[in-house]
Amino acid sequence: MLVIEDDPRLGRQLQRLLTADRHVVEIGLRRALGATRAHIGGQFLAEAALLAGIGGILGLAVGVAIAAAYAGPQGWTLVVPLVALAGGPAGAMAIGAVAGMYPALRASSTPPTEALRAG
Repeated sequence: MLVIEDDPRLGRQLQRLLTADRHVVEIGLRRALGATRAHIGGQFLAEAALLAGIGGILGLAVGVAIAAAYAGPQGWTLVVPLVALAGGPAGAMAIGAVAGMYPALRASSTPPTEALRAG
């Protein structure tokens, strides 16, 4: 677990793989009902990007709050660049999408019969 704590990208990748493994029955059922590999892969990619984007927004909010708490007593004016406001969550979403690519491919390539039998 120490390695995961040192590299958050590895932690996100592991989390996505575990999510794919936990949804094996759902994936099998969706595939059996007609969902294509693109639908399953798109679902996992969208979920990864959304979760990472939420994390980026929360991280930005915490960072601004800490900076404001420090700048206030110092008498400094807090300036947050617009690039940071947009770039932080956008960068987090991009990293989340990249980290979710392998689990999405793995989930979408699971045959429906194998996925239903695993559940």
